[in-house]
Amino acid sequence: MNRKQQVGKQGEQVAVNWLLQNGYTVLYTNWRHKRLEVDAVASIGKKLVIVEVKSSTTQQFGHAEQKVTDKKLVQLKKASEELQILHPEFTALEILVIAVEYQQETPTITVFYDVY
Repeated sequence: MNRKQQVGKQGEQVAVNWLLQNGYTVLYTNWRHKRLEVDAVASIGKKLVIVEVKSSTTQQFGHAEQKVTDKKLVQLKKASEELQILHPEFTALEILVIAVEYQQETPTITVFYDVY
């Protein structure tokens, strides 16, 4: 596993820990369906939450959250439609982006709600 993959994996774990600490139930990590991939799927109350995680060790190319492309947002929307079919018990949906930046010893977490 190269450095970029390690940072990504660590960021995903930081995000999952944040979700758990903030009252979410994590249903899936690295959920896949056909060509769709979601870093984490969680719930809180009756809300199904689709989570995209972006990690970064430098701001040289912008903040971590700026790496979420329009194409990825469309894929997240498609994935959310599939997940709603799998989980009709949830009556609301939200897509989050969790940015994990490693500028200091402790990662900085920024959460963007309702991104799509």
